[in-house]
Amino acid sequence: MIALRDRLPALWENPAGHRKALLRCLIEKVVSYRCARDNAEMRIVWRGGATTELLVMLPINAVTALDKQQEMVERIMHANS
Repeated sequence: MIALRDRLPALWENPAGHRKALLRCLIEKVVSYRCARDNAEMRIVWRGGATTELLVMLPINAVTALDKQQEMVERIMHANS
């Protein structure tokens, strides 16, 4: 355990993909719930039983999903006339 503790910073900074491997060892599961069009609630359940909850902003992939969609369409149409 001590040998790993001393090597952990170097493993984390290694660009060879060690971060993903380390996280796979530490995470039990990830649960996501899309609570709105542009965000999701995420819960990370760690191997020791602890949890981390966070809100993740998601990209909007369509103009119709934007809050001011109609205003944007009108501005584009008037700019092209």
